Amino acid sequence: MITKRLVCSNLLICMVVLSSCGTLNYVPDEGWPDQSDSKFYEDWFGKQLAAASEPVLANKQDLGPYANRFRLMVLPSFSHTSVYRIDETDTGAMRLTYTLLDGAGGYEPGRIAVKVQRYLTPGETGAFLAVLNEARLPSAQPEADLRVKVDENGDEFITICGDGTQIVVERLSPLQRSFITRHECELERFPEINDLYTFVSALNVSN
Repeated sequence: MITKRLVCSNLLICMVVLSSCGTLNYVPDEGWPDQSDSKFYEDWFGKQLAAASEPVLANKQDLGPYANRFRLMVLPSFSHTSVYRIDETDTGAMRLTYTLLDGAGGYEPGRIAVKVQRYLTPGETGAFLAVLNEARLPSAQPEADLRVKVDENGDEFITICGDGTQIVVERLSPLQRSFITRHECELERFPEINDLYTFVSALNVSN
């Protein structure tokens, strides 16, 4: 007979009790496997983005003067959150806004410690567009599905990612909004998204 067991490692329980972030709504209400996911992620991610004074990227009006907007939030459990926003102008120039918070990651965002802006070089722009296109964000699921594995005894188990780094990737164009989140332990299943995360988080943030 096959039995089931759940494998967890220091699950970030405190995420459940994070307070919501005012009236802003950073996380899409639709598209999640469970209807409660939207509020759960709003309480978690929205608090960080609000602390970073980031705009909501939800609809065409949120494009402002830009042709397209992209954002990567890197959210460790115990160290500072960083946000990389790349806004594309009508001329194709890419403006990077980097914000570093001084709080304890997923447990408390803190305040803005660093905020710098610069334009990407032509080489960086080409490389960014290449990894962005490869990531195929419009077709990506908002969150990774749980995978059932079978051990040598025939027992089924699910490994849930706990403490570590969570990333949030957003893309807003005149026609579509993409919003996805992945834990670092899931990224080996999504190499194109991992390449995008690796490239953007390695950009020089000096102005």
